[in-house]
This record gives sequence, structure tokens and C-alpha cells, in this order.
Amino acid sequence: MNETSRSLVSADRPIAFPRVHYLPTEILCETFQIVLSSAEAKQYYPQLQCLSAVCRRWWDVVDQFPLFWSRFQQCDGPTLWEKALEKSSSYPLDVWFQGALYELQNFLHQLRPHMDRCRRIRLSYDGAGFKTEDVFEPLFLPAASLETFHLVDEAGWNYLNKMELFGGQAHSLKEVKLTGIVCDWRSGVFSGLTVLHISWGTFPTLGHLSRVLKRCNDLQQLELTYNEFEGDESDPSAWNPVDLPQLRHLSVGFLTAAIPSSFLTELSR
Repeated sequence: MNETSRSLVSADRPIAFPRVHYLPTEILCETFQIVLSSAEAKQYYPQLQCLSAVCRRWWDVVDQFPLFWSRFQQCDGPTLWEKALEKSSSYPLDVWFQGALYELQNFLHQLRPHMDRCRRIRLSYDGAGFKTEDVFEPLFLPAASLETFHLVDEAGWNYLNKMELFGGQAHSLKEVKLTGIVCDWRSGVFSGLTVLHISWGTFPTLGHLSRVLKRCNDLQQLELTYNEFEGDESDPSAWNPVDLPQLRHLSVGFLTAAIPSSFLTELSR
């Protein structure tokens, strides 16, 4: 076949692009979300970069849609933190941290101006030697969009009871998990929850715990493990009956032996 013939064949047979290139942008975004949903924290942005490298259109989709930049993770480092906060615009943030306490201070400092758009915050840290009020100061700011909050101290008890978590203003909050944390149990963040896990915590009295639970009428999951009460103030008479009609999962275990049997009786109804 001569050059003229090859040119005619090419003109008569247009280049066939893969069907994926004709997908609507909305379907492409959903496909990307499915791919990224199974990515571990350290692999999320590397996988996002791989998707954007396929072609110019995919690069544009990744670059222009804030939802793909809505993860704020300790493992990504300051440069990517800044980029994610900029490109996510006003989109709700999913916040992940697992590391040392001294690293957490800088991490939360970067996040501080964006607390009002945090949707999920999961913090797990190990270490001591810092003034906890300084490290956790951003967690005392209002968080109107927050739905899930996990705070895990791997080393031991951390006292955050001098100030109220999120200023008591986290009205969308439905799930709270606290491990090794002592906070202001009167806080408004414990109202209206559906999931509550507290472990290795300290309550002033049994009455403080009952008042927390009384504000969670819609509670579906409750785990209270390895908690204790200060001094001898776990007086059974301090317990107030609690009605949790939606409760589906219950796990209870205390370090203090003097817990009234009525506690489980009331919660197991």
C-alpha cells in the first residue's frame, strides 16, 4: 500500500476514542469517588494524581472539583495541606490525624481557620509535655458542619475540661468517640448523638454520666469501657433513670466496682 492509499484509509476511518471519554462529568466524578473510597490515607492523593494523569479532561475534572480535595490528612504534609485547603474551597472537610502530640499542634493550627466546614474529625495521638489548652485550642471553636468527632489519646488521660469542646456549638454532631480524654461533660456537644463511645475516661460522679446520656434520646450505639469515677463519688443514689428507646448496641465496663445494677437495668430496657 502506497502513501496515498494509507492517507485515504486514515481519512475514511476516524480515530475511535474509548467510550469512557464520552461519560458525562457527573458520572466520571462518581466513578472517581468509588475508586478513591477504598484508598488508605497515605494513598488517597497519590491515587488522585494517577487519575489526573490519564488525559487532559480527567486532569480538569480532578483539578476543578473541590470534593476531590476535601481530605486534610497528617500524612500528606504542609505543602499538600495548603493545596487541599485552597482547592476544596468551601466543601466540607474530612480530617485525619495519627501521630505525635507535637505534630498535632501544627496540624490543628493549619486547620483552625476552617473549623466551620469540618465534617469529620478523627485525631489519634501519642505523647505528652505540651500545654493541652494550646494544642487543642482549635477544638474549642464552633464547628457547625461537624458530624463525626473521634479524639484518641494513646498515652493516657488528657484533661480538656477547662473549656467546652467546639464551644458547645456543633449542632450537626451525631457520632463522638473519646479515648483517654477528660472533658466538660456538661457540654452541648453531647446532645442529640446517635453514637457515643467513651473509654478510659473519668467522670466526677455517676450523676454526670447519667446527665450526659439523658441528652442523647436518639442514641443507637453506646460503649462505655474502662471508665472510672473520682474518689468515692460513684454513689448509686446519684444515678438518674435514662430512657434510650432507640438503643441497639450496648457495651459497658467500668474500672469502679460500685456501679448500681439499676444502671444496666435502665439502659437495657
